[in-house]
Amino acid sequence: MRVIEYRCADGTPFPVTFEDEAQAAKTWWLDREHTREPGPPLAVALRRLGGAGSERAYAEVGLVAPGPFRPGGPSTHGFGYFDTTPMTAEELGVMMAGCAKLIEVHGSAQAVWHDYCLPRAKESCAFLEVAVPGGATLQELAERQNYGQQMTMVPAFICGNDLMLLAATCGEIVGPDRAQLVAYELTQGYDNETLLADQALWDVAHDPTPQRVDAFLAEFGHRSEAWDIAAPTWNERREGFYRQLEAMAIPGTPEPRAAVEAGMRRRIALLEELDAELADDHAKRDRFHRRVERVATYVAVREERARWQLALVGNLRHAVLRIGAALVDRGVIDDREDVLYLLPDEIEGGGSDDLKAAVTERRAEHEMWKRVTPPDAIGADHPTAPPVIALPPDRTITGVGASRGQAVGTARVITDLADADSLEPGDVLVCVSTSPPWTPLFGLAAAIVVDSGDMGSHSAIAAREYGIPCVLATAIGTAAIADGATVKVDGDAGTVEVFAS
Repeated sequence: MRVIEYRCADGTPFPVTFEDEAQAAKTWWLDREHTREPGPPLAVALRRLGGAGSERAYAEVGLVAPGPFRPGGPSTHGFGYFDTTPMTAEELGVMMAGCAKLIEVHGSAQAVWHDYCLPRAKESCAFLEVAVPGGATLQELAERQNYGQQMTMVPAFICGNDLMLLAATCGEIVGPDRAQLVAYELTQGYDNETLLADQALWDVAHDPTPQRVDAFLAEFGHRSEAWDIAAPTWNERREGFYRQLEAMAIPGTPEPRAAVEAGMRRRIALLEELDAELADDHAKRDRFHRRVERVATYVAVREERARWQLALVGNLRHAVLRIGAALVDRGVIDDREDVLYLLPDEIEGGGSDDLKAAVTERRAEHEMWKRVTPPDAIGADHPTAPPVIALPPDRTITGVGASRGQAVGTARVITDLADADSLEPGDVLVCVSTSPPWTPLFGLAAAIVVDSGDMGSHSAIAAREYGIPCVLATAIGTAAIADGATVKVDGDAGTVEVFAS
């Protein structure tokens, strides 16, 4: 083992334990998109225990797990870091051959998802939903969740390849600088799982009978609010749900189906504009349209995958909490959520009253790590000095423009859906990342600023669907922008100008 001490933004020591020199020689990037906060000890342990499930998922379909989805990694106090090592030529060859085989058998990314991957993800979800203490080991639970989770990733590789091919063609028309965003814009305006859920919530908000509320939560309440078993579901903590319901009921809040229709009009207009550029080149125009057709289901697949990913996390969380409730009955812990601060061998080894002291100590340590900003990258050639999160001298934060347009509004820094009621129509939502339960807020917001993400992340997709400016990958937005400050978001330039509040 090798321990390297880095520093958090406030100077707090951040010692990282690498398994060996080879692991320390890699570059590891902080995954803020899926792990907004450090996971508690049991969450970290289950990620490691579930590695065999991930490997099984990829082996079944003839693919190789990319670096970010491989089990293992350094010990980082619960924060998620992923391996950035590029695939070897041999691994890329296996991936290309595997994806080609899946297309040959099923025909499209959507068919791969619906015919093969989704049934297996649902099967894992159902297993976790009914798992009872003593009926399955923690390792079995973790493997089931990891298997289902990685099944949701398989069609993403095919979708990503389709998008990349379209971007290459768009580059020939609009130039390389605009190519990727234009390709993504050609995916907007189709029905998708997230917008359909938002519409269902809007309908409930305008006729909130107990029966309709119960029906909505039966359908969508099992989703975790984030990709972490520490994050609650709406079925257990309804603050987030009721905040979203209140937001949807605000007079003037548009129906989500209107966002889909507006996105369709933007896509058609863009397609006509690009068609005009290809009017004299029929061969290139035909190829362009074939590639546009292949990405018609891009958002639908991506967002349905996200729904089931969060359902898998939510169901694993509930399976673990049932174990926690059994430990409470035995007097081992005081609260069922205390189980999140135990380790598998402590849970399955009989337990004793001594575990209460361990829970208290680990909970306090976990709360401490939640208050710090860890280094963005660790490993090979990365400085151990604290990351800089201060507002630049020109008061302009640079990120990635993922949805076009400009907007000026009051910044509302929200890191938990329980605080969503602070967002008012026309405000700018500033957050670490988003997931499908967050998207009703997009109907209220004038723009979105996100610490994490890329063009294909949930925040970017949802912002384009709602037709509002979005700047993501700012890294420092939630830390450097004061809640209540006036900001100008430029989705074309990828900048956020912060005015003195």
